[in-house]
Amino acid sequence: MDAAHLGNVMYCYAACGRRASASAWAVLERAVVAALPVADAASVAHVVYAYARLGVVPGDDATRALDDAAGRTAGSMSARNVANALWSFLALAATRGAPLPRCYGALWRAAGELDTRAMTDVNWCNFFHAYLIHAELIGVSATHAGKKGVHHVDVVLDRPDAAALVDGARHFPPWLAVEAEEAWTRNAFEEVEVSSGHREVAEALTRLGIGHEMECLTDDEYFSLDLYVPEHDCAIEVDGPTHFVDEIVALREREGGDDLVGRVTRRTTATELRDMFLRKRHGRVVTMPWFELDECVSREERAAYVAGKLRAAGIEL
Repeated sequence: MDAAHLGNVMYCYAACGRRASASAWAVLERAVVAALPVADAASVAHVVYAYARLGVVPGDDATRALDDAAGRTAGSMSARNVANALWSFLALAATRGAPLPRCYGALWRAAGELDTRAMTDVNWCNFFHAYLIHAELIGVSATHAGKKGVHHVDVVLDRPDAAALVDGARHFPPWLAVEAEEAWTRNAFEEVEVSSGHREVAEALTRLGIGHEMECLTDDEYFSLDLYVPEHDCAIEVDGPTHFVDEIVALREREGGDDLVGRVTRRTTATELRDMFLRKRHGRVVTMPWFELDECVSREERAAYVAGKLRAAGIEL
């Protein structure tokens, strides 16, 4: 399998929210090690995005191959590719504890050299999301004037990737504080989509006598909340199918044949990141998966389900 086909296959797994079985994934990871030394920028970005989207930390050999390939191709990456690569490495660092690659600073330098006239709102938002992960969830920030004021370089030395973190922070492009932040907050304002699940949870809160707001923003206007209970500083997120990925797992081995397999559903890396950001902004964060809500066949059952979720978060009803 050449690098282009590998990138496309792994990107498709990520886009579909499906992780291959352990044996199939092992084959793909061996292909990563073999193909990335000659991969182009798009293929490299697709591969690292697949790891992050599916929440999988690459093995040691694949990690080295990704680091070398991303460093080699950073200067030729498009805005989309360099933003995806930065987000992917940072997402794995924040949610899985993976160290950032040595090429991390080179990726931010490449971002700063892009022609911003060709940037779309999606590009701006991806870069700002990457910056927020770096600054809030990992612990190193550089001088940056935004809604949160002015930050200076703060070094977290108790990490194996401290040098990469500092190198990245020193190369944050100045447009992070202007165009990227503006696009991010504009998207938060516009990202208002009230689903049937939102309405059902709102109705349950009303039945329980709990005051709430629907589709509001965090104080810094960086994130939109599905529902918010002001009295308890509780953010409520109603998560539909796009917030989950399916993983094919071996349930048990069978003699003389294939393993008996099944599917495990877990939250996407992006959803995990959202919850990490919200916990920094609110006292409580409650998530309600769509498949749990679907099991409630009556209003009474739904109200009992919501009440149980709130009690589990420490809210007395």
